[in-house]
Amino acid sequence: MMMMMMMMMMKNNNIVWQTPANPPEPNDYIFRNGRRHVRPYYFEFISHVKSRWAGKTIVDLFTEEFRGRSYDYYFFHLS
Repeated sequence: MMMMMMMMMMKNNNIVWQTPANPPEPNDYIFRNGRRHVRPYYFEFISHVKSRWAGKTIVDLFTEEFRGRSYDYYFFHLS
């Protein structure tokens, strides 16, 4: 499970796992106009969902689960 959640970063066109044993290095960042930006990286995000959510669009899910707003509201804000 832990392996699935680890970040992978691009280094010299090779994908490298970023783990506590392999922490980020200074060249993993890009500096522009005094700001530090993270180089693009791969990340596999795994999440568990309730079975009643399976197969629904995010708009349908929000409309049913959070009934304080209309379908149109969620459609506009999530699209």
